[in-house]
Amino acid sequence: MKIFIIVALAIFWLAMAYREFTRGDMLLAGVFILVGVALTAYRLTKL
Repeated sequence: MKIFIIVALAIFWLAMAYREFTRGDMLLAGVFILVGVALTAYRLTKL
């Protein structure tokens, strides 16, 4: 169940980044990608 939540949150961050990318805000999309990857990696190491 924990893996499912981690994957769902990672998909959420990717969706937020994609939405900003389609709006043309490359900086915020990059921030969302970096934050999402960092949080996902942190959560996976704490399993």
